[in-house]
Amino acid sequence: MVHVWKELSHESRKKESVAEIQLSRRGGVIITIAGEHGSAGKQIGQLVAKKLNVPCYYKELVAIAAQGSGLAREFISGINSDENVVMRELYLSSDPVERAISAQGKAIRQIADAGACVIIGRSADYMLRNYQNVVRVFIYSPKDYRANKIMEMYGDSLGAARKSIVRSDNARASYYKSVSGQEWGDPHGYELCIDASIGEDAAANLICDYINRMGTY
Repeated sequence: MVHVWKELSHESRKKESVAEIQLSRRGGVIITIAGEHGSAGKQIGQLVAKKLNVPCYYKELVAIAAQGSGLAREFISGINSDENVVMRELYLSSDPVERAISAQGKAIRQIADAGACVIIGRSADYMLRNYQNVVRVFIYSPKDYRANKIMEMYGDSLGAARKSIVRSDNARASYYKSVSGQEWGDPHGYELCIDASIGEDAAANLICDYINRMGTY
């Protein structure tokens, strides 16, 4: 059972590490990474952050949102997962989920206010729609490539990997639609759309080259 509100006991507070927003040593671009399940968006985003020497936020974003809202980390983390497929529209419009989405949006804006960084997932591209110097990236790849990646990472069978792709992509699209009213993965909403099958390092280099050509680093 996933708890909506985090436990406030002394033991729970001891176990839960504190997440902090890192002040960037440089100004510049905020890079948001969205992507299809199995397209290695997280790994590519982490590579970009390392190459540009800026902070990267993935699970850290969820922790920051939880600290600011009082909601449980696992609840915030799961709101756009493929586990809540039944009555998804009703689920996404429930009060606790709306609170979680609001907490994530606040955390994303706080992170962006601290300077250059990479933010992975969580509809950050939409949450920062009114910010300047945001580069929105969407990572995609052929389904066979994605299925192989999922089998490699999670040990799934081919059939399970293909089902996981459908479930996860549908969940991400529904979540994004609920938050933004827009279509997830529409290329018109991104500065860069990259096929991850060229390789994670090559994809990260494309993003870094684009950023460097902007002259802000």
